[in-house]
Amino acid sequence: MFNDLFGAAITFVAEALGAESATLFVVDRAKGQLWTRASKELAKDVRLPLDMGLVGLCVRTALPVNVENAYKHPSFLAALDEQTGSHTKSVLCTPVFDRGGRVIGVRFLLFFALALCTAGLRCA
Repeated sequence: MFNDLFGAAITFVAEALGAESATLFVVDRAKGQLWTRASKELAKDVRLPLDMGLVGLCVRTALPVNVENAYKHPSFLAALDEQTGSHTKSVLCTPVFDRGGRVIGVRFLLFFALALCTAGLRCA
């Protein structure tokens, strides 16, 4: 039931913002990992160390990460594009917080042609 709910929610966010791909990553502090809970595009789970990639940067800073040109950002993981056969143009990561203000997840949106550098979100 929750997988369906998370999947529907992440698909809605992707479609509302015009993202080609959207994934909800969950923070697992005990294992030091981020893992996919729901994804519009990924068929299998992806697990990353907490300190890796733009998603990890979002967790560490507890701030949105809005990157206009993903390949120019030092934290971007081009290997994921190679695995999926896509070419990411821009990325928007936003933290998900628990009631205590701790980051428990990250919404990760990929854009192949469009950058979201508006609405007060500064691009890196």
